[in-house]
Amino acid sequence: MRHGRPLSSAPGKATTTPPEDLANIRATTTETALRFSGEYTVFLLVDIKDNNRRIFDYEENYQRAIRELMPPEFQNITVLFDENLLKSWYPTIKDHGATYQIMQPLQLFAQFYPEYDHYWQLELDVRFTGHAGRFLDAMSNFARASPRKQAIERSSWFYMPEFHDDYSDLFKAINASLEGKGGIQWDIQVPIPNFEPLGPKPPVTNASDDNFHWGVGDEADFISLLPCTSIEPLRDWPWKEWRQGFKPRSKPSGWMCQPAMGRASRLLLRAVHYHQATQGLAVHSEATLSSFALWHGMKLVAPPHPLYQDPQWPRDKLNELFNGLGAVEEHQESGLVGMGSGGAMDRAYDYITQTVSFWWKSSFPDKIYDTWLSRGRQDKRKNLPHVLWRRGIAH
Repeated sequence: MRHGRPLSSAPGKATTTPPEDLANIRATTTETALRFSGEYTVFLLVDIKDNNRRIFDYEENYQRAIRELMPPEFQNITVLFDENLLKSWYPTIKDHGATYQIMQPLQLFAQFYPEYDHYWQLELDVRFTGHAGRFLDAMSNFARASPRKQAIERSSWFYMPEFHDDYSDLFKAINASLEGKGGIQWDIQVPIPNFEPLGPKPPVTNASDDNFHWGVGDEADFISLLPCTSIEPLRDWPWKEWRQGFKPRSKPSGWMCQPAMGRASRLLLRAVHYHQATQGLAVHSEATLSSFALWHGMKLVAPPHPLYQDPQWPRDKLNELFNGLGAVEEHQESGLVGMGSGGAMDRAYDYITQTVSFWWKSSFPDKIYDTWLSRGRQDKRKNLPHVLWRRGIAH
C-alpha cells in the first residue's frame, strides 16, 4: 500500500525559508519516505498566493515559480497550485481559500497522482516530538483493525483512561449505550438527489447480528487526528450553516473533524471531487472529508493517541468539556455522543482547549519548541536544539 504525504504550505522565498521549516521537512521525509522503504512519498503542496504569476499558462512560468520560491533541495517534490486552478475545476464553489476549502488542492492532487492508495495531508506547522512515520503507521494500524459498526460513535469520544479504563471498556460502553445497534452510519439514507453511496452495504440487515466483524482489516477511508462530532448540536461553531449547492430539503446531517488534516483514501477524494466539480456541493474544510465519508458509508476512524496540555486543567473538568456530562452508557442518541454533547467547540472555552496539543489552534506546541530551540536566547546557534549545543555536540 502506498501513501502520498503532501505537506501543505504557502511559500516565502527560496532564500528566506525559516531554518526550522527546513529541518521539519527533512525530518518528516526521513521518518516516512526513507524509513518505510517507499511506502510513503512526501510532496510539498504549495499555494503560491499570486495569481499574477499565471503558473498554468506556460510551463516556464511554473518552473520559474518553483526556482524562485522553493529551496533547491525541495524543488523536485514541490507541486504548486493557485486560486485560478481551483476556480477552473470547481467553478460553482464560491470560496476556494484554505479556511473554507483546504481539501480542494488535495482532491486535485489525488486526480493527477492516482498511483497512491491513501493521502496524508498535514500542515507545515505540524511538529512531531516523536517519530512521524511510526505515529502515522500506528494511526493506520488502529484504523485498519477497527470494525465499521459504531465507528462514527467511537470516533466521537476523547478516550481518557482515568474515566474509561481500558479502551475495550469504552468500546463496550458505547455499544451498550446504542443497545447493540449499528449507529448513525448503518444503512444511512442521504437526502441528496442522484446520490449513490460508494461505501459497502452492511453484510446483515440487523446490526445486532454483526459481532463487530464487519470492516475489520479494511483500510479506513478517512483517519482523523482528533475525535469528530455531528455539526447539528454545535452551539458556537462559526461555519455550522456554511453549505453550498444543497437544496433546502436535501441537507443531510454533516460531520466535523478538526483540525482539517488526516488521511483520505483515493476513493473518498475522488468522490468529493466529483460532487464539487459536477454538483457544486460543498461544506466547510473541517467537515468536508468526514461528511462525505459519512454520507457515502465509508469507514471513518479517529484513533486515540496521547494529548498534552499546559497549564493542566482538572481531568474531570476536561472530560466534561470534551465528552459531555454523564457516563458513556447514558449517551443514547448516536449523533449526540461524546464530543457532540460537550462544549469543547464553544469559543467561550478557547482558553482551555487552545492549550491542548493537536487542537486546531494551540499555544502548547510553541512552548515545547521554544524550549527545544532555545528561542529568546541571544546566541548565534538559536536555531539549533538547545540540548545539542549546550552539550557541545553541535558546532
